[in-house]
Amino acid sequence: MTPLRYAVVHHTGIAEPHFDVMFETAPGSALTTFRLPLWPPAARLAAVPLAEHRAAYLDYEGPVSGNRGEVRRVQSGTCHVVSNASGWVLDFSPTRDLTSLHLERDATGAWTAVLCRT
Repeated sequence: MTPLRYAVVHHTGIAEPHFDVMFETAPGSALTTFRLPLWPPAARLAAVPLAEHRAAYLDYEGPVSGNRGEVRRVQSGTCHVVSNASGWVLDFSPTRDLTSLHLERDATGAWTAVLCRT
């Protein structure tokens, strides 16, 4: 399994600051992106799927076009990405004390994020 790149950015300068978790699903792919209210999530949190982002956001920090605030990277690196029937699992091992992030969709279509620690 090839490691894929990911980044977590803090999006500020807008009415509702949040964190965007962005990750490749194949080497060099557009970034699957979810909005989270908090990073790292301390418990199960609502996750909002967003439109795919350009791969340039893996390295970008600064203003967002259209006067939509700015982003600062808070975490980035490589991970293993697994897609399953209920969503995505990003395996960060052995990054710090984080093991994996589970992005799960329930029967109603609502998404949640759960961070598993070692």
